[in-house]
Amino acid sequence: MGSIYSCGFIDATGREVIPRSLRVENCFMSGFPRGGRFSVRSGGQSGYIDDRGRVAIPARYFSASAFHDGLALVQQDSRYGFIDPTGREVILLRYRAASDFSEGLAAVNADGSPAGWGYINTRGEQVIAAGYRKADAFANGLAVVETDSGPSVIDARGRAVLAPTALRGWNALDSFAEGYLSVLRAGDPPFVNRCAFIDRIGRLLRVGGEASACQAFSEGLAAVGLKVGRDLRYGFTDQTGRLVIAARFDNADRFAGGLAPVKIGGRWGFIDRQGHIVIQPRFLDAAPFSHSLAWVTTETGELGYVDGEGRLVWPRPMSPPVGRRRIPVRTLAQGSAAMGAGHRELRVIESRRDLEQLWDRLYRWYQPPRPVPATDFGRFDYLLAAQGERSDLAWGIRITEVVRADARALVRFDELEPVFARGALAIHPMSARPFHLVEVEKQHAAYVFEGRLLNSVPHGHR
Repeated sequence: MGSIYSCGFIDATGREVIPRSLRVENCFMSGFPRGGRFSVRSGGQSGYIDDRGRVAIPARYFSASAFHDGLALVQQDSRYGFIDPTGREVILLRYRAASDFSEGLAAVNADGSPAGWGYINTRGEQVIAAGYRKADAFANGLAVVETDSGPSVIDARGRAVLAPTALRGWNALDSFAEGYLSVLRAGDPPFVNRCAFIDRIGRLLRVGGEASACQAFSEGLAAVGLKVGRDLRYGFTDQTGRLVIAARFDNADRFAGGLAPVKIGGRWGFIDRQGHIVIQPRFLDAAPFSHSLAWVTTETGELGYVDGEGRLVWPRPMSPPVGRRRIPVRTLAQGSAAMGAGHRELRVIESRRDLEQLWDRLYRWYQPPRPVPATDFGRFDYLLAAQGERSDLAWGIRITEVVRADARALVRFDELEPVFARGALAIHPMSARPFHLVEVEKQHAAYVFEGRLLNSVPHGHR
């Protein structure tokens, strides 16, 4: 049985509506409930509680996802299926792999074969036949799939909307959003990426022709990374390809609730749709707003939420425990990968399927493909530390040690931030996310990630 955490819930004002008295192994309850249920883990198994903190579905699954379209994906004995909010198995656990429902459809693989992906509806009926090597979630009525001929886009009936020839040379970064798919391909010279958008009929939308990074559209705008001299700077484009917010930020994320996180001088703040700073850059990290709150990391390392005026409504200080024991760490993979734009990702890999999906994100464009390493989830835990999108290979992240500290396992990691000599020019060979994936002996404990920011001087600038 794993170590115990006390978890609770806050509302949009930061008030604890469910006190931190829930006795669970991991707080997998971030966000607002779907279907009135939160997924929690207790006794080495996953189940659900309701919005009052009461057990709604006992912990009896190896993994349990959030509810989507009234159903939740659950796993038991290496098989996947779907349950309703009462815990009834609406779609039997018979799939070797599966994804959450989206727009009434879920990608499933019945036999685990490489080209065994297809789609079912909420009644469990196979509505799009298996035959895909990759099958993304539907969004705006479309999904990106992949066959031996390459990636393509299909509609909810399985009809090709964009054939592989329309996407040849381009790789999808996200699902369709507001009528556009963000795509990426290798540029010239090598290791310089080119990013653009493709609409539903295959028309290519470029932003100045030189975007090296881009995110999906949100609220009519998309964050893009453009070369400014030898540096990469982020701004926002509209759906005509016009840059409406100048590329002057070190990094940026999507708009939500009229605000977008941006990074200036090593700190994150928020701007409005006119590009005006409304929350001053003072956070080590920040995520887009959701339900009137945005997740942030303060300069003192506190994890919490801010409101639309930048007020910290709920802080959670990191506390150093005692009684420590160092756990050996083995690296499975480390480097930088075009995983799609995103923020820092610190988490435990939950299953072999979870690892396979991550591996696809890391190495989908490598030739020849890199095989997924052998794993043993019964004996080992697998931990990922990934930075947000970075524009210079001198950035980096590494898990330095794992320390068992009483009821918790501390994952120590270093983030490397390049510092260039005065007058030196920064060279940005690609837009990627540095990552480190490690294997440690299984701890049956709640993992807590603790990081520090270090300065690195890139080779040639010393």
